[in-house]
Amino acid sequence: MKISGLYAVSQPAHAYPHDSAVPFLAVLLDRFGPNRLYWGSDFAPSLDEVSFRQTLDLPTLAGLGWPNPSGPRSSAATCSASSAPGPTRSDG
Repeated sequence: MKISGLYAVSQPAHAYPHDSAVPFLAVLLDRFGPNRLYWGSDFAPSLDEVSFRQTLDLPTLAGLGWPNPSGPRSSAATCSASSAPGPTRSDG
């Protein structure tokens, strides 16, 4: 299951770092387990609400202990560690 668009469920609207998404993520982790979830940035629609850097920053996921940096590389870790070229945007 793909996890993305955390800004869309944030309260207040689009508040970074999306702490209000934690209960939703906790349920997904509990029901599906960390090996059946992967993270995606929701790029480019997310740029209407958050900066490009914020789409790549995962403090909310890290706060849940997922992905586990000391464990095997999960799909989420692989996605966030990707060095694939792409458009850039100033966080100005």
